[in-house]
Amino acid sequence: MSPLTACKDTKTLQENEHLKAHEAELQKENGQLGNDLETMTAPRDALTKENEKLKAEIRERKTKGSGKLRVGSVVGAKGHGNFKGPRVVWSARTGFRFIVRKREVRSMKTFEVQFRYRNRNEETVESTIKVEASSLPGAVGKAAREFVKGLDRKQRFDMNKNGLDITAKSVGTTTEAQAETSAETAAS
Repeated sequence: MSPLTACKDTKTLQENEHLKAHEAELQKENGQLGNDLETMTAPRDALTKENEKLKAEIRERKTKGSGKLRVGSVVGAKGHGNFKGPRVVWSARTGFRFIVRKREVRSMKTFEVQFRYRNRNEETVESTIKVEASSLPGAVGKAAREFVKGLDRKQRFDMNKNGLDITAKSVGTTTEAQAETSAETAAS
């Protein structure tokens, strides 16, 4: 055997030992990664099972009810017949609970709302709208929406540029001039 062959064999043996050590490290890492994978997938599997269970419950609830509202319980009822407060209503379709209150019947008042703005020709544009609402702010809001809906693009631009004057008054109230005229007619 020549010295060159012996040198090659020694080098090959060292390489083999190095590769075996590296293989052992890789196998150890692979085992560790397998353990990590198991610890990560176990909670995921539990969540998947829980999710399926909840989906089944939802499907069951949807098929059970007809989708109509049902009274679940009456909150604060002393005598069931004359209870006038809010009540809890349950929806079979969605599974949500709603609180239902009877609305007060408010008397609607008539308001006269006047709008004024200057257009691009420096002319004053006026409009008066009669609206029924329960309060003055509500009347102004309703009338403003109705007024602005009736404007075209250029008119809205002029209104925004030059400003909008809003004057509102209740039609049901009597002014001093109206009171004087009615007093005069009553005297004659």
